[in-house]
Amino acid sequence: MPVEESTHRRLTLLADGDELATALLESGIERTPDGPDFARLRFRDSGGCSMLDGQGLCRVHAGFGHAELFAVCATYPRYANEIDDDVELFGTLACPEVTRLALLAADGFELALSTVEATPRLARNRFRTASPYFMPFKQLRSAFIQLLSEPAYALAEKLFVMLWLADKLKPVLYEGCASVPPLDLEKALSALADPGVLGALSSSFRGLMLEGTLPISVIVATLRPPGEPRPGAQTTRFEGIWHEVEARYGAAVARGHAPSDAELRDVWTSYRATCARLPASARERIDVCLTRYGVNHLLTTPHMLSANLFQYAYDLVLRLACLRFLLNSRLADFCGSQRELDASIVEVVYSFVRTIENADLPSELRKTLREQGLDGFAHAVCFLSI
Repeated sequence: MPVEESTHRRLTLLADGDELATALLESGIERTPDGPDFARLRFRDSGGCSMLDGQGLCRVHAGFGHAELFAVCATYPRYANEIDDDVELFGTLACPEVTRLALLAADGFELALSTVEATPRLARNRFRTASPYFMPFKQLRSAFIQLLSEPAYALAEKLFVMLWLADKLKPVLYEGCASVPPLDLEKALSALADPGVLGALSSSFRGLMLEGTLPISVIVATLRPPGEPRPGAQTTRFEGIWHEVEARYGAAVARGHAPSDAELRDVWTSYRATCARLPASARERIDVCLTRYGVNHLLTTPHMLSANLFQYAYDLVLRLACLRFLLNSRLADFCGSQRELDASIVEVVYSFVRTIENADLPSELRKTLREQGLDGFAHAVCFLSI
């Protein structure tokens, strides 16, 4: 949790002469001269912020008011993207209540137009769409969201089409490109609206014989907690979920263990059997919620953050494969109510975002895959086997 220098200086002045307030700031804020931020908030071993009182309320807010909060605290769980002259305001899935609303509500992604009195204090991304790579941002985002919203196809089929399109556009749509041929872009996007093209691509995907050992090895290496326990409630919840995975697949996925190829094949075989036991109702609900997670990603994460459009699509497929592995593994023997099923899905997604995405592990994963030459279309499609 970063602390900006201007806020720290202002709070120090406001606390001058108040011994309790001064002690709170000194104990609760850690200066980080060698880090990316001026300072950061300290957290207790339990995972709670050191600025909270015994009732879980913020003592900075109580003592100095909302205007003096650190930028992250003042905006959470909201965040903003500034695009040209517009501000897009969203909720982050690092908040469990936002995750519940985003995944479970059918209208969670209906954009509402309004006028804001002031620009948000903190923007996640700021960009203008004048450069060639940025220019088709809204056009691409709208096309991909429309694709994921197609009710006639399974999520894996739609992701295959997304990867196919992104791979086709990779030679012309990349960071630093001088121009994007409008006819190439129009031709590619028109394919997404053609039922014949979607049907043919989906049929091609269903005819593939995908092997899942590579995805399993990558997912286990990415999600498995480190050998030493990580203190704090923000990771404890996720480690509890992974403990359930360990109980299902055994030592091959246990922390601190380097699985052999034979062990990974056994995990893949066991995972396929696990998926086969998944109740139809759970399978359908997982697909709905993962589709909404995908739409949320498309809305909140611009493709320009990736080096090219294919890397952007590959990144989304990786995230969804990790989530599906966790959900299928956890819910294979589920026999509870719809409410209990939804609560379990929300817990997994929220914990994944809080622990894995907030630590930027997906970016590290993409880098590793590129370094190992596993960054092509065929490699990305393998993750759709999960």
